[in-house]
Amino acid sequence: MLRFYAEKFVAVAAEVADLKARADANFESPVLPEMKDLFFQRLKTFAAHLQEIRFTNSVLHCDRMANELNNPGMRMLDLHSSLRELSNRIHDDARQRIYFEIPPIQAHLLLQSDQDGVRMPAFGIEVDEAFPSAVIDIEESAKCWACGRSTACVLHAMRVMEVGLRALAQTLGISAARPSWDSVLDKIDKEITKRNNDTSKLWHGDEETFFADASARLRAVKAAWRNPVMHVDSRYNESVAIEIYSHVGAFMKVLATRIKE
Repeated sequence: MLRFYAEKFVAVAAEVADLKARADANFESPVLPEMKDLFFQRLKTFAAHLQEIRFTNSVLHCDRMANELNNPGMRMLDLHSSLRELSNRIHDDARQRIYFEIPPIQAHLLLQSDQDGVRMPAFGIEVDEAFPSAVIDIEESAKCWACGRSTACVLHAMRVMEVGLRALAQTLGISAARPSWDSVLDKIDKEITKRNNDTSKLWHGDEETFFADASARLRAVKAAWRNPVMHVDSRYNESVAIEIYSHVGAFMKVLATRIKE
């Protein structure tokens, strides 16, 4: 997906209009050397911005205009004509594309970074480091939310929860090589009960509460969201998707404080 730099596009449009106004004011005059230098530098800026948004035809015309500036007999009239053609090329390039607006509050979910380009993982760096196999689905869940794809957001979130389920099982010494959620959760509950009854496997601190609570949350998620989302007749609206996404993020942050893959 290409990021559209709207502010740069607006700046290009404004500068093209400014250059056309300069050409209009001196229609029959030759293009003086200092004016050529100004136009040449601005054309380089135009071409760079237009290249970023893949306006290929417009970039090619900027290159052609830059070459035309080497013509000693060039008049402001010629320059005005070339600028008008550039406006047409930009218009044509824009018509071939469809643009979607992402509200500022959701933009960071799509970009996974702040305005300075510093990476900002959706669920925090601690979760990414604790569960590296979940990183892609965490990112995709966030991006789907940002783009209004609510059901896809939930689907990726459930894949993230499955990583948490496996990590929880492995921490308790349980194999979780792609069995069903029910099977793994049953094994987790049995192991918790076994440790509660076996004095040789004492819990440390509040471990028993932590694992029992995690198992209970996973069962609740499985019944409420994980099972339904796997069926084609299930659909999720934005408000429900945000609730699920937030719940999964909070759960994974709690897990990351105690366990890792």
